[in-house]
Amino acid sequence: MPTYEQNKKSAEKYLATQDRITIRVPKESGLKTAIEAHAAAQGESVQGFIIRAVKAALEAEKSE
Repeated sequence: MPTYEQNKKSAEKYLATQDRITIRVPKESGLKTAIEAHAAAQGESVQGFIIRAVKAALEAEKSE
């Protein structure tokens, strides 16, 4: 069974390969709830949905 230190090292190694982007939305906007609901309806995570949506927007802009 992996120890805490082994898990920590694995997490650090994985995170070193990832970039981080943080977004903030106003609580009153209801956008967070809408994003979560849409992602769930599509059977994907919020992160997966946002990445897919950004990629689609980038591709659409390339085509213009």
